[in-house]
Amino acid sequence: MTAEKCIALVDTLLPNAVPTLLKQRWLAELEGFILVDIRHHDPEAMEMDDEIAEGLVLSVPFPYDRVYWTYLAAMVDYYRGDVTRYGESSQLFERSLEDYAKWYQRERRC
Repeated sequence: MTAEKCIALVDTLLPNAVPTLLKQRWLAELEGFILVDIRHHDPEAMEMDDEIAEGLVLSVPFPYDRVYWTYLAAMVDYYRGDVTRYGESSQLFERSLEDYAKWYQRERRC
């Protein structure tokens, strides 16, 4: 999945006025978190700028790639100040991230 496809999906599911550059930034930050905290990449070797965020190809495979759109949906709710929806959407994101992390760890043991 690319950042653009993820943003288009969230914009369809949850129409919003959040600037695209901000949504790209959020996805890049999540990608960095996944690479460092789950895949154990060296954070010192990672860079992020607006050009990287714009063309970002996200690394989590289907069906675990839902981690991206659930995160983006939660951040849109947060941006809007909708505390109730943010709580619900962030729980969905947390479950998605946990599912991916467990799958990734199982795959690495094989």
